[in-house]
Amino acid sequence: MLTGGGDAPGLNAVIRAVVRSASLYDCACVGIEESFNGLMHPGRTLEVTLDDVVGLERIGGTILRTSNRGDPFAYPVDDLPEPKDFSSACFETFKTLELQAAAVGADGTVDITHKFN
Repeated sequence: MLTGGGDAPGLNAVIRAVVRSASLYDCACVGIEESFNGLMHPGRTLEVTLDDVVGLERIGGTILRTSNRGDPFAYPVDDLPEPKDFSSACFETFKTLELQAAAVGADGTVDITHKFN
């Protein structure tokens, strides 16, 4: 799962709910750090367990950190006049980790997630 967009008070509560629900089906949860940026740069994932989410609903923000500037289809790169498309790198990381999806955010996050379909 990843959290995209600006920081919001309910993101940790959603992470907690996803992890608790997944545990009922004996599924592991992988958190992607800093939204889609974590998919662009392999190695920025972590397993999120039931122990990690105890009491999390009372803490604002997101333990996964977020980014509202990480559109992998148009990612700004220093020294390049135009944004670069990193979507294939994200997709490869996604496939390599054998992930299913849970993207939490608002309009921008949903729009980017929809582009991967």
